Amino acid sequence: MQYKCLSENVFMGIDLYTTANIDELHPDEQSVLIHSCVEQILEFYKMLGVSEVKDAFKMFASNKLVLKLIFYKGKFFVNHLSDILDAYLVHRKKYISAYENQSNLLEWRKPKPEEVVKERNLQAAKDIKESYKLLLTHFKENGDLEYLEKKIGPNWGKVLVKEGVVSFTMEEKGEIVNECKVYVAKQIENVLLAGKADAVTKKGLKDMRAAFKNKEHNSDFKGRWHARYDKLIVIKSILKAH
Repeated sequence: MQYKCLSENVFMGIDLYTTANIDELHPDEQSVLIHSCVEQILEFYKMLGVSEVKDAFKMFASNKLVLKLIFYKGKFFVNHLSDILDAYLVHRKKYISAYENQSNLLEWRKPKPEEVVKERNLQAAKDIKESYKLLLTHFKENGDLEYLEKKIGPNWGKVLVKEGVVSFTMEEKGEIVNECKVYVAKQIENVLLAGKADAVTKKGLKDMRAAFKNKEHNSDFKGRWHARYDKLIVIKSILKAH
């Protein structure tokens, strides 16, 4: 699945080829960051193949891109990803201009056939549905909610709803959305009360808290509750089936 491959390549890229400390983030924060990065790629960098994302990180690490980044206190943000991919695109454009007439380059630039992409997505959906069935069976036998939290992968909710495996009324979905927003708001409050966040992180958290209280739009807060919704709607479907 394209989303899964992108998620893995982004995580690997940040972890192996930058000085950011993604492994020190809470799993929920990791999930939100990776989700936001993948959404950025799917929206603004559709021209890049999955492997090219990893190549961009490699080239950044080996100083082959005209780019210098500072990861303040080991933090990686979505704008860092955009800077790396923009620099990679500049490099790629120069490469294409220099070797435009070479047949191997023409083959490299050739887009994936639509049928291949469709087949890959169908297989990914099938894999997620199979994993969901196994998780449902495991929960019926053990009733372990913590296990569900750990095993439900990114984008499961979106795929399972689209495939008709997970189904809720609009009213029920609205209740889940509200629950997710409250969940994220409590997480933010707990981090602020702990007093361990640096100044930059603290400001971002306060902005999200204010947006939640005032019912205003905040893209970071939206990204967090979207990631939680994608997982919670699957959990609730398992609980309902149980």
